Amino acid sequence: MSTHTIHGTAASSQPRNLEAALADLRVAPDESRAEGYPPPTQCALDRAEHILRGMQAQFVGRLEVYPTQDGEVAVVAPGRPDHSVMALCDANGGVLCMANMDSQASPG
Repeated sequence: MSTHTIHGTAASSQPRNLEAALADLRVAPDESRAEGYPPPTQCALDRAEHILRGMQAQFVGRLEVYPTQDGEVAVVAPGRPDHSVMALCDANGGVLCMANMDSQASPG
C-alpha cells in the first residue's frame, strides 16, 4: 500500500496555518511591550488560543493574531477585500466579535 502526500491543498495547509498563528500568539506579549502597549493577560492569551483554534477550523487562510493598544489580543480571519471577521479577547476573558463586510463593521 502506498501513501501519497498532496501539497498545496487547503486541508494540508491548515496545520501550518494554525502553527504560524499560534507562533504569533506566543510572541504577542513581547510585541505589545515593544510597541509600548500593556501586555495581554494570561486569560486573554488563553481565550485567544481557544478562539484561534475554533476559527482556524472554519477558515481556509491563515489567521492573523496580534496585540492591541488596549491589552487585548486580536484574532482576524481576513477574507475578500473589505471582508473579515475579528475576535478581540480582553483581559478578563471576554470576547467581542465583529464582521466587516464592504467596509461596514458590525458587532456580533
